[in-house]
Amino acid sequence: MPNLRAPIVLKDDVFALTEKAREELGGAGTRLTAPELEVLVLLDGAATAGETAARVRRLRSEVVFDIMGKLLQDGLIELAKVESVSLDFADFFNIKTSDQQEVADTAAEENASATALLLQQQGFVVRIARRPAVKRAATQKQALSILVIEDEQILASLLRVVLEAEGH
Repeated sequence: MPNLRAPIVLKDDVFALTEKAREELGGAGTRLTAPELEVLVLLDGAATAGETAARVRRLRSEVVFDIMGKLLQDGLIELAKVESVSLDFADFFNIKTSDQQEVADTAAEENASATALLLQQQGFVVRIARRPAVKRAATQKQALSILVIEDEQILASLLRVVLEAEGH
């Protein structure tokens, strides 16, 4: 006997649409109810189930989670493959002198210049911080500082936490 109970959805789960769901949404008709359609449209592969449930104001979160369970059981959604993101600043602070590093630096410089030009053409002010040509060694009495200029307070705080965690 098939399992008729929908899978349990956790608030931190992230769902993405399957090909079957795209066909359902793109077809001439649908067999889904209005609340099921609303939840299906809100699932974007980035927001958690809890965040999605909060956007459906006229339904309780438990009901939205039940709908997601049914959509999951019907093969219309699947758990999204969330790639972990890590911030690694170590390479920025290490100066390398190999031929490969020079080629990479030249390519990065060309890419940065092209991007800066494109942004300037769109009306943005662009200033790119560059690594000095010669590495300056700190003496025992001298401490090096990192100056971060960021207009978004949350991003500035995040950068401070990351840099302090790296010992800077």
